[in-house]
Amino acid sequence: NFKIGDICESTNSSSPVSAWVYTERGWVPNGAPVWDDLRFPAQGINPAGQTDAPSIDTTTFPGTLLFSGSVVNLIAGVAQMPHAWSRGTAIHPHVHWAKSTSAAGGVVWEWCYSIADIGGTFGAYSAWTEATAVVSDSNTASKQALAAFPLLDMTGYKESTMIAWQLRRNVDATADTYAAVARFFEFDFHYQSNKLGTVQEIPV
Repeated sequence: NFKIGDICESTNSSSPVSAWVYTERGWVPNGAPVWDDLRFPAQGINPAGQTDAPSIDTTTFPGTLLFSGSVVNLIAGVAQMPHAWSRGTAIHPHVHWAKSTSAAGGVVWEWCYSIADIGGTFGAYSAWTEATAVVSDSNTASKQALAAFPLLDMTGYKESTMIAWQLRRNVDATADTYAAVARFFEFDFHYQSNKLGTVQEIPV
């Protein structure tokens, strides 16, 4: 029986692959890109932004953030792309959240961002972009739902690139029809990794 992470060297001298690693998808070439999370969990975010911050739940799921159904709430943060990131590959931002009741209605999550390499200059934030449902809330209280934003093209950026981001629930949007608070668990980026890190301490 194989375990995830097991490595098998190739015995075929004509094969372009020198070793294979066992993953949840079976055997893949060692060094092939795999996905990981760059995470911003609710308890690691000090709510901040130019509009009202969400409230912090202290009873049902303490530490999670509650985004209002009547006022636009916003949080903000900064990400650094890991040294293990496959340089220049796209990342996939998404939100893990849940409804606080089983009432019907849509929730509109939006994000914007500004990016700079080491030595680069941050520009103005992008326009707000809306997420689409990947895993539905199913009008079920406390069901973990997932809403994803479009892939973010990172062509030309290196490891240690910084991404300043803002995330909001836009209750002013026509499609936001859920009247109760939406529970935020985590915002994170799926990114591809194909190495343990960089040889250079500071990738420039």
